[in-house]
Amino acid sequence: MQKRVVLVSAAAAVLGLAVAVLGFVSERARFKALVGYDGQRCVYRRTAAFGCGIAAAVLVLAGMAIATAASGCFGRRSAPGGGGRRSTAVKLSAIAWALVVAATVMFLYGAWRNSGGTSGVSRFRGGQRFNRTFYYYGCAVVRGGIFATASIASAVATACAVAAYVNLHKQDEEGQYGEPGGGVAMMGQPQWSQPSYPPPPSQFAGPGVAMGQPTQWAQPYPAAYPPPAGYPAPPPHHGYGAGGYAGKPPAGTA
Repeated sequence: MQKRVVLVSAAAAVLGLAVAVLGFVSERARFKALVGYDGQRCVYRRTAAFGCGIAAAVLVLAGMAIATAASGCFGRRSAPGGGGRRSTAVKLSAIAWALVVAATVMFLYGAWRNSGGTSGVSRFRGGQRFNRTFYYYGCAVVRGGIFATASIASAVATACAVAAYVNLHKQDEEGQYGEPGGGVAMMGQPQWSQPSYPPPPSQFAGPGVAMGQPTQWAQPYPAAYPPPAGYPAPPPHHGYGAGGYAGKPPAGTA
């Protein structure tokens, strides 16, 4: 996609540069249009401004058409959604189209006035004197600056169109892949689950240690209880005799 953006932007920029060159060439050639007055009509010749003006009008429309087609009518055919970038792209495209229309009209008008032929004498207002308006007559020529103004307008329109296209492309990339660092995986990248391993023995916290705290803060484990102590055997049922324990006498004896 980046290669396409570069190609479209370069094509629009080259066409805009060509339009500017043709416009300034036409501005210099317009002075040669008037031949003179033959006594009845004004005579004009066809100059290079005729062909250059028409070519400039065609090229400025072609450059705008390329940017519009590549961007899908500047986002109007894309999925619904907004954002600052899309809104900016729409505004820039509107400005670009307005300037392109104005530049095309000026180029074509200047080319028509440099097409040659004859025309009648034109009347011009000379001023006012003694509360009266004076007029003079002469041969009309194209005013200076029309081709130069059209060239500047076309250059600004090309810059706006390229900026709108690049801005819209960035908006589409953000909508497709997500914001950088937003936790959205890149399309086409494999998803690997992270294996879970038990923590090493040194990371077990002792009693009284909060989770995440260093283990050196742990309290020592309590000592084990001692084994039970031994006790003497209980005395016999009949007690102990003088000579020790005596067994029970048999029956019938004293």
